[in-house]
Amino acid sequence: MFRASHSIRGIKGVTATLADMEANNRRALAFGLELRRLFPKVEFYIPAEGDEFVLIAYTKTLLTEKQILDIDCQIIDKRHVLLDFIPDQYISAGMLRENLHAQTTGKPILMATNIAQARCALNSYLERAKR
Repeated sequence: MFRASHSIRGIKGVTATLADMEANNRRALAFGLELRRLFPKVEFYIPAEGDEFVLIAYTKTLLTEKQILDIDCQIIDKRHVLLDFIPDQYISAGMLRENLHAQTTGKPILMATNIAQARCALNSYLERAKR
């Protein structure tokens, strides 16, 4: 089971608009859906699928960034591998926290800037896991 990680605000960070965040989520969702198409027998948790709720709760200050990341780390605990989607070669503070959590809990971390890199990394990981 893989858990994808992606930046919600992107390289704009705290200056990102709601439109920026929605665009980043659409890009991450497209990435995740393509992974599912390429690897139909592998389970992927794609945060962008539920981020409409998260964005609303965050913009209305119902959830803080820390609360969101605490929940993200609990979700990571239920997965075997963290896959960072970094299309702009940018790792956000939230992604860094997820990576540190994955690392301290012994989860492998794969990184990809595009679907071709993700496919290669996943194939390699899955091949090693068979041994």
